[in-house]
Amino acid sequence: MIIALGGAALFHAPIVAAQLGELSPPLATKGGVESNQSLNSSVVHEGMAVDVVFVGIGQDTALLKQDIVDLLKTHGITASFKTRSGLDTNDLFAFDRSRSTYRTTVWVLMPRPDDARLVFADPAFQRFLLREIPLPLGLDVLGRETMAQVIESSTLALLGGVAGVSRSELSNSLGPTLQQSSRAPLPAVSSEVERPKKPRREIRHRLGANYGFNFSGSDLGVLHGPGITAGLESAAPSGSWLLTATFEWRFERHRRTADVDLALQCDLVWLLAGLRTPLRDRTYFVVAIGPGVELSRASATASGTGSVPIDPSATRLNPWARFQMGLEWGDSPLVFQLSWVTDLSPYRTRFQVVHDGTSATLMNPLAVRPGLLLAALWR
Repeated sequence: MIIALGGAALFHAPIVAAQLGELSPPLATKGGVESNQSLNSSVVHEGMAVDVVFVGIGQDTALLKQDIVDLLKTHGITASFKTRSGLDTNDLFAFDRSRSTYRTTVWVLMPRPDDARLVFADPAFQRFLLREIPLPLGLDVLGRETMAQVIESSTLALLGGVAGVSRSELSNSLGPTLQQSSRAPLPAVSSEVERPKKPRREIRHRLGANYGFNFSGSDLGVLHGPGITAGLESAAPSGSWLLTATFEWRFERHRRTADVDLALQCDLVWLLAGLRTPLRDRTYFVVAIGPGVELSRASATASGTGSVPIDPSATRLNPWARFQMGLEWGDSPLVFQLSWVTDLSPYRTRFQVVHDGTSATLMNPLAVRPGLLLAALWR
């Protein structure tokens, strides 16, 4: 008999039983809500219990658990719940001799949101029942009630001695499901709700070489040169924290006039903290910020006779700050990075020369220097 309710169908069908050595009927019943009327009072025993194991179900099961508890407690059966991520043959056939004689197990799988598969084991893990339940609207009110009724009737059937299928028959029917999960079986979690474990972070080094370019203004043009980077990375799948120290050497640049040739060479040291987050396969977004210092050395020569001193000093040490963001390609052990950098200084350095008693500003580099940074890093 088919009972239609709320646009979904409940199929009233007898329990499927298979005896070893006999020709077995179909292993699974669709929507199998079995009749409990044939079960007599001898089924009820003190200490009856059922372990309900939800396997790989991402939906909220709180209401379903309550429906199962309400139905089973009318028969004096206690329900306990577990969650896990996978299912393998060891789970189905690992009988614990310390278990109660009246304790059954049911594994609840939902390979699709509109379909459920229930696997029942008797207390000795010798007889099994398999039920498939269509859930047109997922775990709505009707879906939860249907699943709870199947768990109720099948549990009572196993406790009442109904013959089920053998281990080999169950394995053949569940073959694809078991093969998929048995590649990486996970231990059962005894807590009511399985909480995902926080991934452990791994400390890695970052060591490599770079080449940088910075626009310093019309007087000097582009400052450029090589550098080295060393640091640590706290790596996790969700992202990494970075702490690096970088030394950069810039080639000498010249500012020439009719009377003077002024040469400037500078070194920079940075301490940067940042974040590395995944964008897609082997591509990462990197951002960092931190302080630095610049040591600049200037020297001047006159185009005529005599010396041309630099005023006030030929060597200067100024504070700087860097903001860096870009992309990183690859993974361990070698990655490549392309970043946009912006260097800022609170001071705008002016280099003046005194020639024939006259002081003049010969070079005035920018206090904000945009640029690019290319790097190859071993991590």
